[in-house]
Amino acid sequence: MRGFEPIIFDLDGTVVDTVGLIRASFRHASRVVLGHELPDDVLLANVGEPLMTQMQVLDAARAQELYDAYREHNHRVHDEMIARYDGIEAALGRLKAAQRRLAIVTSKSAETTAMAFRAVGLREYFDTVVTASDTDAHKPSPEPIVLALERLGATPERAVYVGDAPVDVAAGKAAGVTTVAVLWGAFSPAALAAATPDFTVATPAALADLCLDGAPVTGSMAQIGQGCVNAAKLAAEMVNEAGGIKSLGGAKLNLIISDVQSDTTVTRTETDRLISGNKLSAIHGCYASALTLIASEVAERAKVAIITGSSTDQLNKDRHYTFTPFARASQFAKAQLQMAKLLSDKPKVAVIFENTAFGTSTSNGLREQALGEGVE
Repeated sequence: MRGFEPIIFDLDGTVVDTVGLIRASFRHASRVVLGHELPDDVLLANVGEPLMTQMQVLDAARAQELYDAYREHNHRVHDEMIARYDGIEAALGRLKAAQRRLAIVTSKSAETTAMAFRAVGLREYFDTVVTASDTDAHKPSPEPIVLALERLGATPERAVYVGDAPVDVAAGKAAGVTTVAVLWGAFSPAALAAATPDFTVATPAALADLCLDGAPVTGSMAQIGQGCVNAAKLAAEMVNEAGGIKSLGGAKLNLIISDVQSDTTVTRTETDRLISGNKLSAIHGCYASALTLIASEVAERAKVAIITGSSTDQLNKDRHYTFTPFARASQFAKAQLQMAKLLSDKPKVAVIFENTAFGTSTSNGLREQALGEGVE
């Protein structure tokens, strides 16, 4: 099975839209108990943790009063302010149709979780629901996610936790599952990025795609690699929908996606595995020049074409099956030198570069071409 399984969701801000309800309830509680409304960034900073924990952060001495005022207001306006997120039911339906097990792990109590499902439905999509009433420890502790996995009879290796808050990411990491942050909840993209989730998605449809198709790329360059894979899928789809490769009688492109994990050793073994286990017409990848150099060595020995957007000039040396249709690192260097001339008739520049195949090729290009371009 490709993709992730099981798929565990946070509830508030992920499956159900309660952001406005939560904000209004916090404002009411702070106004009634403290005599003034606190800024939203203070009120919402710890959303995702149990409500009492959040109130203790706001004012430890008056936490119970804040808690009671919040709950009174929240329950009173709950059904009129809660809603499903657009597209979430369709995404859940796709996942269930693909035989994925789904679960909820929330810091809400069992009572308020039941209220949410009564108001918006959707409970039938989930095989199990873990609330704050089920565990002694709560997010960011891994305990609730571990309990969900135990109930499902699942292990963390292919499981994923989906949430809208930094605390969700922390809990998922602690539980050893893949983490996905959604951008339609309470927290900003910057706040979520700082939590370093494995993946970030902007729509429920994109979430379903990720969970069903999987994350073919991992490692330090996973986000960039995912973009490259998505672009390759789109290109292949466009070619195939237009009738395939005309010069080959309408032959269709069939993508075989492999994850080299941003790792040099894995790159070598995966490239060899792809070539030996499949009748490949060509290889496309690996984005990072250091990885592509290794993949191209394996491809050259097997006499299999490799087409790459990597830019190190080393890919053009002593290779016959490596095709680089994009600009070389030395060409980037020349363009940089020419831009320097726009700033001064006699520019003097310093070269700062990363110690990678691309970085060293660009640096060498700068040094070798500087004199000819009139740059010191």
